[in-house]
Amino acid sequence: MESSVTILFVTYFSDKLISKIIKQIDKKFKILIIENSRNLSTKEKLEKEFSNVKVIIPDENKGVGSAINLGLKNISTKYTLFLSVDLKIQEGTIEEMINATKNLEDLSILVPNIINYTYKKDFYLEKNISNKISKMKLINGAVQLFNTEKIKNLGGYDENIFLYFEEYDLCQRCIKNNLNIYKTEYISFEHIGSSSIDEKFREEIELNRNWHYMWSTFYYYKKHFGLFYGLSKIFKKFFSSFFKFIFYSIIMNNNKKNIYKMRFLGILNSVLGKKSFYRPKINI
Repeated sequence: MESSVTILFVTYFSDKLISKIIKQIDKKFKILIIENSRNLSTKEKLEKEFSNVKVIIPDENKGVGSAINLGLKNISTKYTLFLSVDLKIQEGTIEEMINATKNLEDLSILVPNIINYTYKKDFYLEKNISNKISKMKLINGAVQLFNTEKIKNLGGYDENIFLYFEEYDLCQRCIKNNLNIYKTEYISFEHIGSSSIDEKFREEIELNRNWHYMWSTFYYYKKHFGLFYGLSKIFKKFFSSFFKFIFYSIIMNNNKKNIYKMRFLGILNSVLGKKSFYRPKINI
C-alpha cells in the first residue's frame, strides 16, 4: 500500500460514478470517501467491493469544503489527493502527481492541467518557473494534492461555504500565509464536469447550484476584497435575477422561474448576512 498519499473523494448520490473511478485507480492507494447523502447502503457496497476503500458518513450534508475538512481529520499520510468524482484518470497520472512533489517540498497545494480548461493569466503568480512548474494564485479545484499537515494547520476550507468559491478562498488564505501553490504543466486530468450526481436529481441540484453560486459569490468577494467590491460583483445579477423571475412567472416557465428565484434568494441571503443554509430537497 502506498504510504505517502491518501486519495479523497466527496460524493453525493454518486454511486455509479464513484465505482467507475475507483476502478481506474491502482489498489495500492488508500481511498477515503465522504458520502454526503448519508446513504449507509453506499458505504456497505463500496467497502465490500473495494478492500482499499473506507467510507465516512457525516451527520449532515456538509458540502464539498466541510467534507474535505472531515476527510483531512481522518488522514495521516503526508499528502492528500482530492479528486472530483467526474474525472477520467489516465494510467500513471496519480503516480506522476506524487513524483512531482519530490522537487516541491515547500508546496501546500499542487494541481495538474485540466483538459479543456484554460487558466486565466491572473491565476498565475509565476508561470513556468522551472521544469514546467508554475506558481499559482488561484486554481481549478477538480484535482488537488494537499500537503496534509499544512492545510490542516491553515484550518482547511472555510465551512461557511457550502458550494462554489471554496478553493478560491483556500488559495487566498494560502497566499496570505506564504504557502505555495503550484501547477504542473505536464500532467493532465480530464474533468467531465456537472455530472457527479445521479441524473434523476438533476432539477433539484440545479436549483441548489444556482442558490449557492450567488450566495458564495458575494460572500467570497466581500470576505477578501471588502463590502463595496462584493456588492459591485452581484449588483447586476441581483436585479437581473429578480426581473427574470418576474418575467418567467408571467409566461409560466416554471423551470426558469425557479432557477432565477433561487439566484435572487441566494444573493439576498448572502447580502443580509444569512448563513449558507439551503440544502437539496432529496430523500433517500
